[in-house]
Amino acid sequence: MKAITTGFAITALAAAISGQAMAADTEHSWTFEGEIEVSSVLVDTIGDAVAVDSATGERNTGSAEELMGTITVTNGGFEGTITLENGAIATDAVSYTEGAISFGDIGSVVTTEGYIANMSDDLAYTADSAFRFTQDGMKVQAFGGATYAGDVSDFADADFAGELAYVDFGMGASYAGEADSMSYVVDFQYAEQGMDIGADNQTVGDNTPDVDDTALDMYYGVGVTSAVSDELSASVAYTSGINALTSYGVRADYTADSMTAYGSYINDSADANTIYVGGTFVSGAVTAYADYVLDGDITVGATYAGEADAVSYNAMFEYVMPSVGTSTMAYGVDAAYAVSDMMSATAEYRMDHAELTRMAAGVAYTTEGGAVMAVDYVADQGWDGEAAVDAVTASASYSF
Repeated sequence: MKAITTGFAITALAAAISGQAMAADTEHSWTFEGEIEVSSVLVDTIGDAVAVDSATGERNTGSAEELMGTITVTNGGFEGTITLENGAIATDAVSYTEGAISFGDIGSVVTTEGYIANMSDDLAYTADSAFRFTQDGMKVQAFGGATYAGDVSDFADADFAGELAYVDFGMGASYAGEADSMSYVVDFQYAEQGMDIGADNQTVGDNTPDVDDTALDMYYGVGVTSAVSDELSASVAYTSGINALTSYGVRADYTADSMTAYGSYINDSADANTIYVGGTFVSGAVTAYADYVLDGDITVGATYAGEADAVSYNAMFEYVMPSVGTSTMAYGVDAAYAVSDMMSATAEYRMDHAELTRMAAGVAYTTEGGAVMAVDYVADQGWDGEAAVDAVTASASYSF
């Protein structure tokens, strides 16, 4: 079976456009973003103000420079984006569309996966590249791609623990329509395995091509939503796919002028049946909310936002009662004051569910050219998972 891969799609598209590169209908647009910042730690009582970035492993040396550019190119039905970021070049969303035909990086036709909130979203196969025919509400496509748990691929992870399937050939179809106050969608996918990723075969070096093109579990799903009244809607959905897992959901939503409410029942073959209920209530600048999971957490909270003359402020409070363990709460306030057109002051206080706090205050001055000179004080015990800091920092920055 000939593999359909992203590389194949981009090569085909590049060949298609090469002969038209000088055509009169070729258009392009540029967008740029840039930023430079230099900072100096004036006072550091903990010694951790120069922290290590958890994502890159690089130390914060007190300066940062960034220049990014995006080029969007169109030629007839061709469209693609080139991104330049600090010397790295990448292409994205390269595709061609003409009438009912489209191909390239166009995604999947599946829309029923996760149709209702909290239904499983790891049942359908990812389409990294595809060839599609569209006619009214019907879409049919051939595709190939790699599928990861949560649709997140992390190639830095040597054991590829999140991989679910490698598809070298797949077929998908979807049909969406409406009838009176009801909308519906039905879709399915057939997929053949391009690489063996068995439980004992989870390293890059051991992943081997599947020469027999073994058929994987088919994906199919259906979702229906009906407007019962102006305020009330109801949805039902069923999906089945990767590893023969299934997910079923029913949900009702009520929306009025100052309140919303919902209730849902979710049945996943990989998890126990779960019932969710909750809603929000808005009164002026206050928004209150509550969420309850049967045999799970109860969460209640409120937010408040307002302004008076040159001062704007926000406040939040949240209380969580878990089914197991100790109840926790989080709260915080912050305020900003426009001292003048060029100068502003900010302050904030936060406490998270682990009772770790963050206090911060700062003053910033903006020059006529748009550069920002600032002095900030942060006393952070590790709020929101960040490294603990107790420092005064001076900085200068400019961005566009």
